[in-house]
Amino acid sequence: MGYEIPDIDRALGNSPNRVTLTTRGLEHIKARQAKVYQVKVPENFLLQGEGFDILIEITLSYVAKPRRTRRNRRKYLSTWLDWTCSKRGEDPDRFLNRVLKDYDAPEETEKDDGLFQWTLGKRKLGKDQTSPNGIDGIVKELSRSTGTVQKDWATEDLLSFEEYLNYDDGTDNRYELVDGRLELVNPPTFRHLLITKYLERSLDQEISRLQLPWLCFREAGIRTGWRKSRLADVYVVTAEQVREFLDQSAVCQTPPLLAVEVVSPESVKRDYRYKRSEYAALEIPEYWIVDPKEHQITLLLLNEGLYEETNFIVNQSLVSETLTELSLTVEQVLAAGSIQ
Repeated sequence: MGYEIPDIDRALGNSPNRVTLTTRGLEHIKARQAKVYQVKVPENFLLQGEGFDILIEITLSYVAKPRRTRRNRRKYLSTWLDWTCSKRGEDPDRFLNRVLKDYDAPEETEKDDGLFQWTLGKRKLGKDQTSPNGIDGIVKELSRSTGTVQKDWATEDLLSFEEYLNYDDGTDNRYELVDGRLELVNPPTFRHLLITKYLERSLDQEISRLQLPWLCFREAGIRTGWRKSRLADVYVVTAEQVREFLDQSAVCQTPPLLAVEVVSPESVKRDYRYKRSEYAALEIPEYWIVDPKEHQITLLLLNEGLYEETNFIVNQSLVSETLTELSLTVEQVLAAGSIQ
């Protein structure tokens, strides 16, 4: 380490492999308030074969009047600021609520920064070399939160699709791959399981009746991008689509004929927004969204790269272009989620 003359252009400039974002002007933040900044990783950084790891550097710099008679690092300053980072895939509103809630707690209850492995972290080893709860940095002897310039950095190791297929953390957790990052999928409700089981059985029966060379799978994967893979509740594929992948993880690597998602309270945005967008980009011809709370099924048919949707309510029969002779009502599907 050493000292050099600062170069403002180098410090603040952008390049093909580096993006620098800075705030401009004065930022007014009152006590128990927070400013949230969101940065989206450019899509070309996530392309197949590039193998990029992303280095994240965050610096907070502020000015505060000192209180010369105070020795505690927080009480010494008239104003004290801190920064924290969201967890992977965390909704911005949920992140803001979590941050403000955490700051209502004493300092010793501060939690770590989730899944990012920061170099310094917020907390360090105690004077007696004890490790306090919530220590989160690689370098245990230092903390980024001790002054008016708070810098930290972390490397985001992105998983390739092939690494995802072979990933095993020693638990029964189920993950989706989203832009090279693992996102934990919560266990489904029993209502959810009953509906998906009924749909799988109904689709299987129709495929068998028509003697089609198709297969129906439940809770299997669909590759939706270079570093993306989703877990679908139910989908229909041709036998040829899975023939050469029989000994690999159950992830379909070409577009299914039909995909079905059953909405749970925590999957509303994922099923209606993210999967809809990814399934359309993948050109899945037909996508069903079964919503027990809204008592409806949204059937989406691909037309020139975009989905056209039709909503079916309780008394209506589904009209499928994939299985044109299928006889199935919304009421039958939703009733499968109940136990008489």
